[in-house]
Amino acid sequence: MVLHLHTSDDMNRIIVAASLCAAFGAGCVVDQTSSETDNLSSKDATFLQMSFEGAVVAEAADTEADRKKAVVAQLFYMAGELDKTHRGHGQFAFVELDDVTVETLDDGLERIRYSARLPVAWPKRRDVPETYRVVVPASVAPDALRVFNSTYKGSCAKGKYGEDTLWYDFKPVTTVGCEIADGDALDVVASVEVHPRITTDKRPESELFWNDGELRMVLVHGTDAASSYDPDDTGVREYDKFKDILRREYPGAVETTGESNYDIYDDWQLEVMIPKLGGGEGKLVVNTLLARSLKYAGSSFDGRFGELTKTADIVTYGGHSGLSKNIKALAAKEQVSKEHYQVWFIDGCSTFAYLDRSLVDRRIEVNGADNDPNGTKYLDVIVNAQPAPWYTGAASQWTVLSALAATEHTTFMDIMDDLGPSATPAVSGEEDNPSIDSPDGSP
Repeated sequence: MVLHLHTSDDMNRIIVAASLCAAFGAGCVVDQTSSETDNLSSKDATFLQMSFEGAVVAEAADTEADRKKAVVAQLFYMAGELDKTHRGHGQFAFVELDDVTVETLDDGLERIRYSARLPVAWPKRRDVPETYRVVVPASVAPDALRVFNSTYKGSCAKGKYGEDTLWYDFKPVTTVGCEIADGDALDVVASVEVHPRITTDKRPESELFWNDGELRMVLVHGTDAASSYDPDDTGVREYDKFKDILRREYPGAVETTGESNYDIYDDWQLEVMIPKLGGGEGKLVVNTLLARSLKYAGSSFDGRFGELTKTADIVTYGGHSGLSKNIKALAAKEQVSKEHYQVWFIDGCSTFAYLDRSLVDRRIEVNGADNDPNGTKYLDVIVNAQPAPWYTGAASQWTVLSALAATEHTTFMDIMDDLGPSATPAVSGEEDNPSIDSPDGSP
């Protein structure tokens, strides 16, 4: 998957807030011989490729996919040093692996040896190193990892969010007094080069939205702390603010409200005729769902969200990432229609780090690998590399909707410029999209 990262001058504040749930999560299947990161571009970051030989001990696996998850889980322990020391971050879920071999060990374990090429975003104002020291756990088998986290919390990491997320601020190279016992860690030196592939600006394929004469958007918004529709809740206020923006921008639109329940606090719809790309008019339909934390949302949310995503052209989320759990739940609950183009905007904290392959793998399955080999032919996703402040939620949602509903094409870079720098927006999946100046719509 392509990553086109648009960073701000505040690159030094990037927080790679991922979790082992993301690292071990489903949807990391990849052909080891394929190029997972074809093109990279950014205004304020240099994209590097770190190459090294590695090995990890893990529970014995039956598939390459499970072995890939073990490697990704191990490499997440690079996050703390990259971010807290160098203000960069890795795209761990899309590491390219070659020369994978497996050695069977005792007690149901195996050692996976591999050659890795890891994409890394590095601040442009910092010199690019010739090499980079990689220190990560030697084993991600559950019992061994628990011992590792318990042993090195304090001496090599603050463990801000507990031992289970020690990767968040694990800094074994630069923390004074951090000493790791022989055999506990993989300690290798990676070669570093500027990433060999660069992309140019691409645009959303907005013309595809209007094939049926309608542009449909579904917004899911999670609350801050409320367990019901509480207008004093920070998240609820942004949700209401977005609805107010739509009312202001589309006076006379038809509004309807669906039933609320334990999972969905508000189910609201707006319909209005608007000028459409290519001339004439088309119907804009916006559905908004104010929901409880998605990691807890049950069948009533699943059914409603699944129904809406089958026909949605734009799918957006605003709210807590829940250390990846809400983001993973959102992606797991979608329903995909064959060859239906969508743009997703996942506006939670650090969703860049949480974006695994679940969205693209589902599209490969539905569309067929021959037709959609990378799962991105009909999908583009905008995510955040930094925390997204609550107070920008409504404005950001409107920025995306208004750009995608415009009567003229715009580039993803222009959209991300209008989103502002605070959350460091990035887009993936646009490698097969047309360029803004391509008259025939070719990539």
